[in-house]
Amino acid sequence: MKTLFLLPILILTILSSRAQDDTSNLFNKGDFFISGTVSYRNATKEDLSSNSEFNNEYVTLSPELGYFVNNNLAVGSRASLFSNKNESENSISRIEGYTLGVFGRYHFDLSNRLLLFTELNLNYTRTENGYLFSGDDFTNRTDSVSNEYAAEIIPGIMFFLSKNFALTSRLGSIKYSIGDSYDSSVTDTSYNFSDQDFDSFSANFNLNNLHFGILYRI
Repeated sequence: MKTLFLLPILILTILSSRAQDDTSNLFNKGDFFISGTVSYRNATKEDLSSNSEFNNEYVTLSPELGYFVNNNLAVGSRASLFSNKNESENSISRIEGYTLGVFGRYHFDLSNRLLLFTELNLNYTRTENGYLFSGDDFTNRTDSVSNEYAAEIIPGIMFFLSKNFALTSRLGSIKYSIGDSYDSSVTDTSYNFSDQDFDSFSANFNLNNLHFGILYRI
């Protein structure tokens, strides 16, 4: 719902500003920029089937730095930290980790304020998952660690609000990844461990994969 609310506001802002005569906002060779996104969510949900409440806390921080090698092509690097934690009376689950990567981005000028871009990312992501359940007569703990190497193509749009400040949005991705994972499970009476390699291909362009950010030209 939040995404569906923000999208028409961005579209209306773009349409209302296209007639303004500021032609100094497009990128030039030698420009540096910093950009990124920050997300935080804390919510409590009720599970009617088990008559219990779950608290969910989600945090992401994703800064990036880029440089224009010509008027349309930028290269750069980015990092991301993420954490997703769920708690209930008897259980705790968490997903946390980080991503390090480099990117190349080609921009297409649509007006003196509006740009489209397509981006190629090469990323490494390390993710740690944990789950703990503790009942009256049973305890179960599972943990996993994964290492992923991915190549990803992402389309996006950028709109300048001023000479150096812009809003950015990325919609979906085409992604291929390889990696490995290590899993362990411990109960009151057993212990299990496994490891596996994986590879995957995905294409996702729905509104659930729409991300907004900000950019500042240095």
